Amino acid sequence: MFRVLLVVAVALVPLAFAALGVDVSTPISSSAASCMASNGISFAVPRCYMETGEPDPACAGSIAAINGAGMTAHAYFFPDTSQSASSQASSFCSFSESNSLNFEKLWVDIEESDWGSDKASNCEFIDDLISSLTSCFPATGVYTSVYEWGLICDSSSSATGTELWYADWDGAADCSAFSPFGPWSSASYKQYAAPSDAFCGVGIDQDCEC
Repeated sequence: MFRVLLVVAVALVPLAFAALGVDVSTPISSSAASCMASNGISFAVPRCYMETGEPDPACAGSIAAINGAGMTAHAYFFPDTSQSASSQASSFCSFSESNSLNFEKLWVDIEESDWGSDKASNCEFIDDLISSLTSCFPATGVYTSVYEWGLICDSSSSATGTELWYADWDGAADCSAFSPFGPWSSASYKQYAAPSDAFCGVGIDQDCEC
């Protein structure tokens, strides 16, 4: 009898599943967004600012498609380190307002691109960009990895107080293996895979909420 009751009790405990998402650097159409939502995707993160130093022209349409499909929209910002951090933030703020962009979080993409070898200068640029963006987008966080952060900034004081979306392509849709790095003792989201095949006709990376 005890074993039967135990099995029933365990069966009644709800299982917790991580919210699944995708991030993209190409447009998301309404049909693609609907396909993603019907396949269990709850949030999507399109690129909204490009390494060339200008807003991504596909951003507004992608954000609208994501919201229209009932998913939560985030956005990521890939900076041009040859331009002023504050001027890029101002440009994107104006773009966001003029296009009435509706997204929950903005992520500053810190990965190998045109960063210089002076880590102190890189850290200063990152902090300036985050500060400038936060004045317009209070929910501004950082996307990076242990490797990329160490290569570019390698500071435990820069980006303090921001949320972390980290990359670890271990194929596991959970954050149980996360180890603190930089200023982050915990993470909010994880990019866990980059499949070679398109999903709903779009090239994606796979993400989960921690």
